[in-house]
Amino acid sequence: MTFWETIAISISCSFIASFFFLFFVLVFFKPKISISPFVCARTYNSEGATIFYTVKFVNHSWHSAYDVKIELHQLEKISVGDHKQNDRLTSLSIVKDNVSNIAPYRPSWIRKKANHCIIFRTREDIVSILTDEHKTIIAKITLRHGLTGLVRVFTKEYCDTAEVKNGKFSYGTKFGLLN
Repeated sequence: MTFWETIAISISCSFIASFFFLFFVLVFFKPKISISPFVCARTYNSEGATIFYTVKFVNHSWHSAYDVKIELHQLEKISVGDHKQNDRLTSLSIVKDNVSNIAPYRPSWIRKKANHCIIFRTREDIVSILTDEHKTIIAKITLRHGLTGLVRVFTKEYCDTAEVKNGKFSYGTKFGLLN
């Protein structure tokens, strides 16, 4: 084998190995978040008996998440004729809309607390918004993976008042409901 053949084979092998490594990182080290399938309506007596609506999300990644930004929007579908529609997004207020970091997921026999689960709340009247058939609620969470720095956006849309339940979320990774 000549010198140039050896160089060409080495470069080709390095390129293929780099491609597989990048594919592995992008698939297995991206953030993994799940958002609750329903919204909880709850009264906080410390806040003057105000009804708050809460949404829970869970970090399933083995690494921390950083620069977490939480957004809640009202999506209104406006008909413009010919079976077409425009969407109008209106931001809804959240009590705290950003978190600096979220702990990584660990099995329950290792962890002492569920720091990988976050609940955020709003004072906006979600039920009155969802009673209108042209309006939905969108929860959007943007975060950066702690190891790779990859950013990902997760969204969940709530369309009906049946997705609002009275009570509070159960402890930990599950999306159960406590009354």
